[in-house]
Amino acid sequence: MIRNYIKIVFRNLSRQKLNSVINILGLAVGIAASLLILLWIRYELSYDTFHENSGKVYRVNRYFYNEDGSVSIFLRHVAPPIGPLLEEDFPEIKRGARLRQNPRIINLGEKYLNETNFYFAEPGILDILSFEIKERGEEKLLVEPNTVLLSEKAALKYFGGKSPLGEFISMQQGAKEIPLKVTGVIKDYPSNSHIQPDFLVSFSTFISQAGEREMGDWSSNNYSTYLLLTDNYDAAELEPKLDDFIKRHLGEKARSWTSLSLEPLTEIHSGGAYEGLYIMGGLALMILLIACINFMNLATARYIRRAKEVGVRKTIGADRITIIKQFLLEALITTFLAAIIALFLVEYLLPGFNNLFYSHVSFDLLDDSFVIPGIIGIILTVGFISGLYPALYLSSFQPATIIRSSMDAGKTSFSFRNILVVFQFSISIFLIICVIIVGSQLDFLLKKNLGYQKENLLVFYSHENIHNSWESFSNKLKRNPGVISVTRAKRVPSGRLADMNGASVYSDGEKVGTGFSIYYVRTDYDYFKTFEIPLAAGRAFSREYNTDINGGFILNETAIKLIGWKSPNEAVGKRFVYGGVEGQIIGVTEDFHFESLHNPISPIVFILSEQSLNQIIIRLLPGTDNATIKYVEELVKDYAPKHPFSYSFIEERLQQGYIPEEILGEMLDYTAILAVLIACLGLYGLVSYTVEQKTKEIGIRKVLGASVPALFVMLTGKFSRWALFANIIAWPLGYWIMNNWLEDFAYRVDLSPIHFVSAGIITLVIALGASGIQSVRAAMANPVDSLRDE
Repeated sequence: MIRNYIKIVFRNLSRQKLNSVINILGLAVGIAASLLILLWIRYELSYDTFHENSGKVYRVNRYFYNEDGSVSIFLRHVAPPIGPLLEEDFPEIKRGARLRQNPRIINLGEKYLNETNFYFAEPGILDILSFEIKERGEEKLLVEPNTVLLSEKAALKYFGGKSPLGEFISMQQGAKEIPLKVTGVIKDYPSNSHIQPDFLVSFSTFISQAGEREMGDWSSNNYSTYLLLTDNYDAAELEPKLDDFIKRHLGEKARSWTSLSLEPLTEIHSGGAYEGLYIMGGLALMILLIACINFMNLATARYIRRAKEVGVRKTIGADRITIIKQFLLEALITTFLAAIIALFLVEYLLPGFNNLFYSHVSFDLLDDSFVIPGIIGIILTVGFISGLYPALYLSSFQPATIIRSSMDAGKTSFSFRNILVVFQFSISIFLIICVIIVGSQLDFLLKKNLGYQKENLLVFYSHENIHNSWESFSNKLKRNPGVISVTRAKRVPSGRLADMNGASVYSDGEKVGTGFSIYYVRTDYDYFKTFEIPLAAGRAFSREYNTDINGGFILNETAIKLIGWKSPNEAVGKRFVYGGVEGQIIGVTEDFHFESLHNPISPIVFILSEQSLNQIIIRLLPGTDNATIKYVEELVKDYAPKHPFSYSFIEERLQQGYIPEEILGEMLDYTAILAVLIACLGLYGLVSYTVEQKTKEIGIRKVLGASVPALFVMLTGKFSRWALFANIIAWPLGYWIMNNWLEDFAYRVDLSPIHFVSAGIITLVIALGASGIQSVRAAMANPVDSLRDE
């Protein structure tokens, strides 16, 4: 019986080639797209799950608060005393360890390379996180000063194919070179890890450089601190105790301005925010739904032509269950064929997908335990959902009715099929609305006036030799005709503000705290000139005023407003205390966006300094980039021959800050294209069926004088109405979803009727195009041929 059913399936598929191709192709594209998205979601959820203790490891985070209780700053790194004290105070903590990422220049012989995946690590990290030791010496790992563990990748880079054990490489520390003995090699971490350590240097090495005083500094929040909890202990029980920990070590008042929290290891990559994954999961479901609806609509239309077959089967004794089994089997076989094509599509598209969406998703049909069960699950689910309605619908017909007129039997199907088509177009319109709004927001983010000139700004890290010869170095830079202006700073726009102190002002001769913390940025002269940041009042730092270096402050307008001064002019000349230093406000900048547009403008004070100015910023003359960059590189080599030169542009940094939005936009673009493509395939099939059913009617109408446009309207009007009605469903849903998404931005586009009307018009035009081809062909056909039909 099963063999007979299968023969019937393939016979029917070969008889109706167009419908079969549309059905299988639509399902294949839907399954492939959904599978790619599901693989991506699984990859994102797999971050750090490879660690043996992943469910018991937490990272310590820190909050700082303003006087009104609002969060002034959130840090994923904490002060160095916190880790050891937590481990000492709480027996629930089995092991604690600190990591400090500290990019360094590494050299071996003539090789001088800048390594960003460079960490100082305590020995406990080897117990907390999983490290597979590929080679090791006799020494205890990460214990002795000046020892290092290399990743396989780093070992290959510096030592080729030979064992590096016992060999030395050098780490740059200012002008010094500190030798590090290789005591082990660790297996490279997979890509789904929030850290990618290539160098793990003993923490005792760092202490010997920074000093014990640094290890007791509660304000130096630069250390990733990991805790391994004891078995069966819930972190939710430990977290409330952290307030008492702060009170015990910093005093009662400290709880009002700082606190600690625990973040699960497996949530570090996502930050505990899964909205993006929910959106992507929704996109996968939408594509699959559209493909299923296509199948149901086309299958129902196709099966009506087989109504007499069903009638005959019922007449000779087939019951309803038997007929349902047959049609479900046809749906499952069709889905199976589509799934086979989908697997080839996934294999072919995956490299481009990874490149487009900055991912490392893998696909291995045999080794991946997810793929085969996933494909089987998709085949059964899609096949059952897609085939159930046509099977139930057609098996419900009475034999006498079917045999008398299969066409009449088919008419009752249109109401539910119309609902499916409207739903299908609603999804397409919704996706197009999302594409338009996300694209508008991304365009807004990249093109918004940030309050400074972001173009042609070159940034690179300084070196101690350059710092010690800054006047000479900067003067030579300025001699180049391609250099407009040069400055130095600790932080630059497009980065993150992270340094802050309390501030005080004078009111009626009495010093009063501002009640909120203000971020500070250390700068050199010409900072505002180089970035072209306009001043609202006062002046910029000047070499003509010796007092600027130890008491000159420049604030932004936001800081002035929060302090309570009515205008920038009122603030200039006021006494101001920041970080224990008392001075005078010499200028006020107009507000500009230092951070990304996810964040509102924060209060900032700019301080003239000669310390910690680790970034050099050059404004280039437009059109001279290549030649000037080459000149800068040669100049850096002259002053710091062992310093690898790498640079970036502020515009590039800004764009990198919006990669999640870029990925979402790309995902929506392709999803909307696929959704519309699949919907159009289905619409084309339905129109083909409708035209076939109305062949004789079209011929009669033409003989009676109906024009081609009139016939076109008759054949496409129904589908156009469906597309228009779908807008009623899609517009409110699109508004609600997109309005919630835009709330994550401090600065955003306004939702406009044009966003929604445009999506409706685009969908209507596409629907007319998909249905119009067949309609025009039928309307222009010779009526003699039409009347000869049947």
